[in-house]
Amino acid sequence: MGVLNNIFANKELASKVSDLKNELDVYKEVDAVKYAFSGTSILYDGEKNPYELGTSYNFLLDYQTIAKRSWEAYIKSPVIQTAIKQYCLWIVGSGLKFQAEPNIEYLEKSGITLDQEVWSKNIEAQFRNYASSKKSTYSREMNIHVMAAEVLKSAILSGDCLVILRYKKTQPTVQVVEGKWVQTPYDYMYGVSKYKNIISEGVEVSKTGQHIAYHVLQDDGSHERILANPSGDIGGRQAWLVYGLRHKINDVRGMSLLTAVLERDAKLDRFLEATVGGAEENSKIPFTFEHDQFSDNQNPLEKKIAQATGIKQQNGLTNETETINGYATQIAATTGKNAYNLPVGVKLKTNTSHVDPNFSSFFNPNAEFIFSTIGIPPEVAMSKYGGSFSGSRAAGKGWEFKMSVERESCLTENYYKPIYQFFFLINMYKGNINANGYRDALYGGNWMITEAYTKCRFIGQAMPHIDPVKEATAQRILLGKAYEFVPLQTGEQACENSNAGDFDEVQKKSEKEIKTASYFIPEKKNQEKK
Repeated sequence: MGVLNNIFANKELASKVSDLKNELDVYKEVDAVKYAFSGTSILYDGEKNPYELGTSYNFLLDYQTIAKRSWEAYIKSPVIQTAIKQYCLWIVGSGLKFQAEPNIEYLEKSGITLDQEVWSKNIEAQFRNYASSKKSTYSREMNIHVMAAEVLKSAILSGDCLVILRYKKTQPTVQVVEGKWVQTPYDYMYGVSKYKNIISEGVEVSKTGQHIAYHVLQDDGSHERILANPSGDIGGRQAWLVYGLRHKINDVRGMSLLTAVLERDAKLDRFLEATVGGAEENSKIPFTFEHDQFSDNQNPLEKKIAQATGIKQQNGLTNETETINGYATQIAATTGKNAYNLPVGVKLKTNTSHVDPNFSSFFNPNAEFIFSTIGIPPEVAMSKYGGSFSGSRAAGKGWEFKMSVERESCLTENYYKPIYQFFFLINMYKGNINANGYRDALYGGNWMITEAYTKCRFIGQAMPHIDPVKEATAQRILLGKAYEFVPLQTGEQACENSNAGDFDEVQKKSEKEIKTASYFIPEKKNQEKK
């Protein structure tokens, strides 16, 4: 009211407010006429019944706090930790297998001939050797396959993480920085320094929305400016953010995948701790003594308590009591068990466990809801396939589809492939990779040829079939009799599904083993003797 009084005290302002009010009244009258004639027009904001949805909010995310809460939940909550561990284990496993698949058709149209089999085997051997070495990472504490699992975990919990490609000791190396260290410099926030581009949440962005650089907070409080493309299009991408989830398409930072379930998980964790704690306290009372109306409230353990505390008991026990106590001593000595001479009106009762009967009906659905929000089926997260074959198969096939999409969109496009392209570029300059026309295309800006050269796939462990015989039989039925003797998969796919290693290596070893084993065949030994 104080603001309104100040406005109306000023005649000029009061006049403007009056004119505005009159103008709004005119608009209202016009709208009323429109509504009267149309009969159906109304401003719809998603609410069918008044006040059902409440006030609408446009959330501005506090990325740092959300990330802190997510990591706290990962440390404290068994549900969250189980889901994340299983998620990363299934998606990454021991690392994705690299396969070079250059676009031969396009290269030939561009006048470049390539022996695909020889060329692919050569580069696959080089990259696999590089990827399995700890020297492929900047810290040299893990190889890029192990780091892939850490990247995925950080992206899920923190919302994003920064991957940096650096050239160290004649080799490309990979560095990963947790998202919380990517922050806007202090001089930009306080307007001390002038930057050409906008810096939002530590990400320097051009007018077109392209990421120009990332500002990483250092231990001494300064910020390192890391360019996304130091050499422009020639060098390709050398720093980028791997996202867990984006709030909106124009946001430069990622949102933790746990944002929607943090509060629910906290309540579920408190319920679990309270239930387990109550059961623990109840288990400390193995039995109780129940007194009826004839009891004199005597404690059957009074004598043992007195002995333990050093208090002498009064004499005057009856012969019957002494006899019973003697029997109790003999029972304890011979069987190792106790017998009690209970007073009149006293019964020994076992203390029943007071476990919450609604525990499963409350805990399980909420845990499954958290698993589903993260994106992993409850059966996979808990490694329990107790349902029907069709139900378990549906869950497995759904998870298999999820794995293929996640591997392609997150790991291949935003982790493995940029690393391979940087590796390809460095080793092409060093002469380790023969790529005719690649350098000319690179400097000429012909990205179609460079992409054709570096086209590749990264394959992960397949979801095992619940019943492989049923799956194979179903495929045979669908193919018909014409394909009765046609293999359903290649030897390479069989090795991938069984996690037996590289097919070419298996084949070479098998040839040697078969040759050695054939020596023990009696017919062949007799022929060699002759």
